[in-house]
Amino acid sequence: MTDHIFNPYDFANPITNMGLLADRAAEKEEIKYYLDHAASAPRPINIALIGSRASGKTSLLNYTEVEASARSFFTVRINLDSGSAANQFSFFYSVLDSIIQKAFNQNFFDGVLGRSYDTYLDLVSAYKIPDAKEFCLFLFPLRFAKAMQQEATGAQTEVPNNVIQHDLEIIRNEIKRPIILIFDECNTMLRNTELLQKLRNIFMNMPGFMLVFAGTDELFPLMDEVFSPIIRQFKKIVIREFIDSKDTQDCIMLPLKSLPDREPTKYFDPSSDAIREIHELTGGRPYEIQCYATLCLGGCKKSAPGRWGCRLPSWTTCDANSRLHKIFPTGQFSRP
Repeated sequence: MTDHIFNPYDFANPITNMGLLADRAAEKEEIKYYLDHAASAPRPINIALIGSRASGKTSLLNYTEVEASARSFFTVRINLDSGSAANQFSFFYSVLDSIIQKAFNQNFFDGVLGRSYDTYLDLVSAYKIPDAKEFCLFLFPLRFAKAMQQEATGAQTEVPNNVIQHDLEIIRNEIKRPIILIFDECNTMLRNTELLQKLRNIFMNMPGFMLVFAGTDELFPLMDEVFSPIIRQFKKIVIREFIDSKDTQDCIMLPLKSLPDREPTKYFDPSSDAIREIHELTGGRPYEIQCYATLCLGGCKKSAPGRWGCRLPSWTTCDANSRLHKIFPTGQFSRP
């Protein structure tokens, strides 16, 4: 049966199974503290997860989402890209559509089978504006449809703050529980600082909403400038590489413990010098540790077909070290 056991390392994707999230005890405690605060405080304190690429920011965003859901928050994930950050209409369409679609899918506003949902889809998909507005619950979709109809004539792309605030209040009053908006890839806003400024102006006096941003170190100076200073509205949580090699060990061992046979030491000897060497080679960066372990274990399987008895420290036989340096010739194994 062991020849059918899959390689448990997934360096291509952030962690979604929180049982595989190595360490980050201090960061997790801070996240839980501010979520608990948001559960009862009239004005939550927002969170900014700041760190280099491949440091584990998105995995901690996933952790935040899980913890917020466990507290019965209405959680909305907003994955930004260069298109959504191009202008105000694109950006706030991404934000509001994510919230509104989830609200309808959870049977708010009469759910996806109601007239309000059909009307909403007509507005944002077909840009069709009905004569009767009784099922037009929100102002932004109306403006969005009009802007799309007039796009060829160079329609104005600015969205008034009060329009967004009106729709957010409608949503908050319907849902009646804390709403947490989780933004990934916030660096896309670096080229359009007015988006950050509008978010500040809209949410500064908007109770019931909590924002969680994730971005690299480049984002922080801009946020500090816009939010003057950032500590007034955001708690900055810095995500760094693993300092202690024990955390590197956990990053390697936890996926092995998730295998069906529950015998991680069959594949890896944590008492060996391999931990120290892998920690030094990867700089303690989770993505690179997972990438290294993937190549090591995959190479061991190839060198011993039908069994995985070859332990991870035998990387000289599976040439993971040389393969990594071919993939990352500069020696800096950074996530794309």
